[in-house]
Amino acid sequence: MEKWYIPVTFLPGIGLLILSTSNIISGLSTEIAILIEKHEPTFEKIIKLKIKQLKLLTNSLTALYITAASFVLAGGLGFLVKDFKSDMPQYTLYIGVISTFIALFLLIIYAYRAVSIKQQQFNDMKNIS
Repeated sequence: MEKWYIPVTFLPGIGLLILSTSNIISGLSTEIAILIEKHEPTFEKIIKLKIKQLKLLTNSLTALYITAASFVLAGGLGFLVKDFKSDMPQYTLYIGVISTFIALFLLIIYAYRAVSIKQQQFNDMKNIS
């Protein structure tokens, strides 16, 4: 891998995705805790859906961590083995790219479901009043 520094240049973007996903997880966890404290039986379905969302976000965050590790490893291996004929840096880079797509796909699913859950939560609140 002649351009060993290329995977490392993607790290700030991956870091931003990690940070924003962590913030979403934190907000969602707080929201779940508030709903659990209310002890409303009508919120049970919403709480279960939000916990599923939390699992989805955690899986996405894990994939982003794998991405960051793969990119750092690909850059390091690319630098260290640049004089040898090794495809290991490229394979590591491919793992990072695939992991990025998985994480982004999970985030898209999260975003789509989050709107429908909020809509359902709003409808449930309307029915209580």
